Amino acid sequence: MEQDHIFQLYIQHVSGNLLPEDEQYIATQLQQNTSFAEQWKKLVDEGNTLPVKSFFQETDPQQALQQHYRRRRKIVRMHRLRMVSAAAILLLMAFSGAWYLHQKNKPVADSIARLVVAVKAPVQLNLANGNTIALRQDSNHTIRVAGSVIKTNNGQLAYASADTALNTLTVPAGEHYRLLLSDGSEVWLNAATTLRFPFNFHGSTREVSVEGEAYFNIAADPSRPFIVNTASQKTEVLGTSFNINTYNDGAVQTSLVNGAVRLHSHSGQVQLLKPGSQAVYAGNEFTVRKFDQEDVLSWMSGITYYHSIPLQQLAPIAARFYGIAVEIENPALYTRSFTGLMERNKLEDFLSDLKVTGNINSVVHGDKIILQ
Repeated sequence: MEQDHIFQLYIQHVSGNLLPEDEQYIATQLQQNTSFAEQWKKLVDEGNTLPVKSFFQETDPQQALQQHYRRRRKIVRMHRLRMVSAAAILLLMAFSGAWYLHQKNKPVADSIARLVVAVKAPVQLNLANGNTIALRQDSNHTIRVAGSVIKTNNGQLAYASADTALNTLTVPAGEHYRLLLSDGSEVWLNAATTLRFPFNFHGSTREVSVEGEAYFNIAADPSRPFIVNTASQKTEVLGTSFNINTYNDGAVQTSLVNGAVRLHSHSGQVQLLKPGSQAVYAGNEFTVRKFDQEDVLSWMSGITYYHSIPLQQLAPIAARFYGIAVEIENPALYTRSFTGLMERNKLEDFLSDLKVTGNINSVVHGDKIILQ
């Protein structure tokens, strides 16, 4: 029996994620396998020296998780996670055993890395005249098209043009992009997001349309309100910063950081929003609540948090974030819930976390990842 397998079983035992068949397997091994029993006792003894119970009552899991993820990326600022996965990661650190699961499947990690490169699609700018321009994250070019000057600079697009026709900026799954509009407003686009906008605003309003998720930092212009259109609502602003998320079908989530916005549903409702408040429009009505700014806006720094999400819902979120199809092989895993984070360009770490906290295996099959 390999030591890392025993370690993994113990982590799942402590975090409450053992499957019934694993519990039976451990019981059998403790009775029949001396080496297994010795390793297990060692882990139990070490675990008993850790304040795991008081961890839930007194310790901020944020600090523990920060230490763990700083080993993987030095600039990650963690959100507070109060689920059992935090205890599992605390134990990982205490035993200095995280390398077990990050190093043991090097060939699998290499396959994932190659897959990410193979399926990566570029951001595309579709001009009103029918031309299409591919925008790579590392591109730094000046492009002249039909009287317009378009500049790309490492994930950001700016331009100079008098054209008022609508263009479409499409950010595929697994990517993100930043746009500087002609009025000085800034737009950050998350993965699987489309923005329709003119190079030059004209008339009494400044209007764009978005599908997906975007953060807007709007340049103030009291004489020309800025309007963001989605499938079910219109957001009217003067000068403010806010996030719009339309990922969930039939729902629009608007989170206001500063300033003020007025939301108009297509069915006629109007909702005023104050800073620090989030409005969710679903079922033909608005629901307003407070929101955690770090949690909602973390995607802008390459992080997505998930909290007690069933694997069936988590898989498509991961597919969108990383730009790779993710499928669940065993329907029995659909309702298994997970809490943690995803870091952009760190797909292997996300899959390793699923393994650590839920005994979820992952394999590369063609151009997709299968969770088992």
